[in-house]
Order: sequence, then structure tokens, then C-alpha cells
Amino acid sequence: MVTVELLLKTLMKIYCDPNMTVELINSGGDHRGKILFFKSENLKINFFEIKKNYARGGHYHDYPVTYVLISGKIEHRMKSLDTNEEIIETISSPAIIKLPINTANLIFAIKNSIFLEMFDVEYESKIFDEYRNYVIDKNKILETDESSSNLSIENQFQDSRGKIFFCKFGDININLIEINEGYARGGHFHNFDSEHIILTGEIKYFENDLVTNSELIKIIKNPEIIITKSNIAHMFLGIKNSYFVETFSGNYDAIFFNKYRKIVDEKMKN
Repeated sequence: MVTVELLLKTLMKIYCDPNMTVELINSGGDHRGKILFFKSENLKINFFEIKKNYARGGHYHDYPVTYVLISGKIEHRMKSLDTNEEIIETISSPAIIKLPINTANLIFAIKNSIFLEMFDVEYESKIFDEYRNYVIDKNKILETDESSSNLSIENQFQDSRGKIFFCKFGDININLIEINEGYARGGHFHNFDSEHIILTGEIKYFENDLVTNSELIKIIKNPEIIITKSNIAHMFLGIKNSYFVETFSGNYDAIFFNKYRKIVDEKMKN
């Protein structure tokens, strides 16, 4: 089985533009889970795991931060230092959280969770005592810890369109997918619902309802989430080099939708 650290390092390689150099600058972790710190030019990307019943955060920054909940369920708290307004939410994946400047936050894991954190300045944080005390209290090592995760890479594949990493996190499938500019992916439909989190780049998204034959076409820029229902044909066209995460439960199965699949095949020939 591949370790969490190796998986997260692999994820970082595909989250950034292929022409950019991604470096692992540090790593850490404790009984709450792993943290890896990466840098790609000015972009800092931190991956972290939060095991069930533990917490992270308890500080604030003087710059905005974007979080992407890739898998799991959390309670997220944030409080503005300017207005003292507090927002407490229960959030399930997939989700995007925008944290404004000078806003304290903490994350409590209701389920085992995987997060992505992104910002483009040098890291700096200041402790927010109210939240930090909560984090410290929640992070006492549990006598009975049922939160062990099972994160692993099952397989990987590469062609002219880019790479796909097939991963598992518990009973959830997580496919990490690259689309090079000018290429397409998909061209099929499934008998299950799937979620797509656009991380970087720009994509033209197509979907066709097999019952009504109605079609939806839209341009998607990161970060954005797409929920694709079962028996809805879909296709992704890379306007720019792009990366997204696809998640679903159960065994993978796909049936070609000829109208879209022809486009996918033609783009690969050009």
C-alpha cells in the first residue's frame, strides 16, 4: 500500500501547470494525519489529512486562503477580526471555502477528511486564542481511535491528454485527472452520480440528458464543483491545461455516448 505522504506528493505533481516546477519543501504530521508543504513558483499548496474527531487551525492570516474539501465532512468555524462576525457550518465534500484576510478559522473533522489549501504569499499565521484553545482540547489523543484512514493509489494511466491517478480513500474512489489544452475527456455516462472539482485551468463542460436529449454547455474556471448525475452523458474539453478531481462510490462503469466520444477520439488524433 502506498503511504499517505507518497500519495500527497504525487497529487502535487499534477495540481500545478506541467511547465512549473513543484518542490516538496517540508513535511510533517501527528496523530491527526499527514501534512505536506509544496511550492510552485509563488504558489504554495498544502495538503493535509484530518482524522475523525480531531481539529486543525485556530489562527488567522493577513492574506486570503482557498480551501478545497476533497473528501470527508467537517465543521468549519470562521470569525472576522474586523467585525467579530462568526460563521459555523457543517460542510460535506466536495466543497470550496474562501477564507478572507484577517479571518480566524478552525476545522473539526466529523469524518476522515482530505483538504487542499492554496495561497500565493509567504506563509504567516497568528494565533487566535478562542479557536486555538478549542483545537488543543480536541487534539488530545483519543483512547479509542476509530479514525484511521485508508488512503492509497490503486493505479495510474497516461496518454497524450495527460495523467490519471486512480486513488481510494476508504470506500470512496478519487480520480485525479489532467487535461492538456485542446484535448477532451469523458464522452460517456455512468450508472452512478459523480462529483468533479475543477482545481486549475479552464474547461468547456458538455452534458446531455439521455431522457430529454437536452444539452448543457458551459465554460468552467477554477475553483468550481460540478455534480454529474447518473445517466447524464458528459465531456470535458481543455481550454487551458487543467486538473480536476473526480469522486464517486462503488465500482467504476462507463458507457460511451457516441456524439461526445467521437470528439474525444478526434482530439487525440490531431
